[in-house]
Amino acid sequence: MPTHVTALFKDRFTAHSAVEQLVQAGFSRDELSVVMSQATFTREFAPSSSRTSSVITTGVLSAIIAELGELASFEGILAGGPIAAALARLEPGAFPDAFSDELALAGVPPIEARGAWGRVAEGAILVGVAAPQRDRLQLARELLALSGGVGLEAA
Repeated sequence: MPTHVTALFKDRFTAHSAVEQLVQAGFSRDELSVVMSQATFTREFAPSSSRTSSVITTGVLSAIIAELGELASFEGILAGGPIAAALARLEPGAFPDAFSDELALAGVPPIEARGAWGRVAEGAILVGVAAPQRDRLQLARELLALSGGVGLEAA
């Protein structure tokens, strides 16, 4: 039985909103994962002339990723939370198949896990929730959708 539900977000603002909605609904930050490519991180979080300082973007990143427990960076992918443990187990050159396999082992439904790598590589931010109870998974799915997330099976 799947123990994770995931959704894709187009930018840091919608991903951050999803994380905060989940926390407000009673999910702990250690149940949440965020995955993005290094290119997405650079696009969404790197200081630019329109931002006042890297401290601001670091603070936003902290709210989305750094408070989510374990962190991992692997072959251009950044992750925080339980899914980061899956990344940490991968061998160099293992992407994308091993990434999908590890996500499935972490409890992400296989159809979602297979589509994750391509969507993240294309620039989406993946937000995931680990919740072994079916009713909590359904609540998480609804909150992710209300925050603007698109399920991987629909992407």
